[in-house]
Amino acid sequence: MIEVTVFGIIQKEGKILLGTRNKEDHAKGKYIAPSGHVAEFETLEQALHRETMEEANVKITNLKQSKVFEYIKPERDRHAIAIVFSADWKEGIPKGGDDLADPKFYSIDEVQSLADNGKIPNFIMKIMKELGWLK
Repeated sequence: MIEVTVFGIIQKEGKILLGTRNKEDHAKGKYIAPSGHVAEFETLEQALHRETMEEANVKITNLKQSKVFEYIKPERDRHAIAIVFSADWKEGIPKGGDDLADPKFYSIDEVQSLADNGKIPNFIMKIMKELGWLK
């Protein structure tokens, strides 16, 4: 079955929201953006609003679809279509939720340092490179 997921590149004052993945999967302990599955009868935008609140306690605005990625990992029995949005922080103090621990806003230099040290999963690095956040 193909899954549909959303990812949010959430910006505030030139920084991007990331947190460490605390869910038991291949990205546990790595830094990721708020993301998750689209529920049945939920729009993509509704899914991102919900996931951002559940994972980081942050409300967002100015959602804009940026990219679509296909993620195929037969060895993990996983096939997903990921719709990436850029969005602006609206309100809320980042606080860990169901899949993210210690979310906060990172500068471009901090994000690059995390990537250089292998702390961002490859699929997130690909998204951030294509959106100009990483070299």
